[in-house]
Amino acid sequence: MTRLLPAALALMLCGCSPGSYTLPITGTVTADGLPVAGADLDLDAAGNGTGPGPKFQSGPNGTFGIEVPLTDADFVVDKKPAWVLRVSRPGYEAKSVRLNVAGKPAAAGKMPPLIIEVPLQRVATVEPVVPTR
Repeated sequence: MTRLLPAALALMLCGCSPGSYTLPITGTVTADGLPVAGADLDLDAAGNGTGPGPKFQSGPNGTFGIEVPLTDADFVVDKKPAWVLRVSRPGYEAKSVRLNVAGKPAAAGKMPPLIIEVPLQRVATVEPVVPTR
């Protein structure tokens, strides 16, 4: 029993509990190979494009990062955690990216990050034609 106490104390201090995981999702929003600052990102926690999730923005260099909490219940048989990351910015076509976790980690704690690049396409602009006299 006294040997378990230090391990339990270490788990409490690190904010971890058995079956508790943190998945970092990081990446860059780009267009034509250049970073896109201020893109709106919406992480759909349901993974089907309809569920609410955290909303955040890409930074000045186009990068973003979020940590998603997971538990053992997220890794049920025949189902692995999945999300849809929606990215939008005025002047660019919106894009959705599906994110999946390969499997349940061997131990609780911080998981290896999902690192992605989200390339956006600029929206074609049409200049109005003004008739000349």
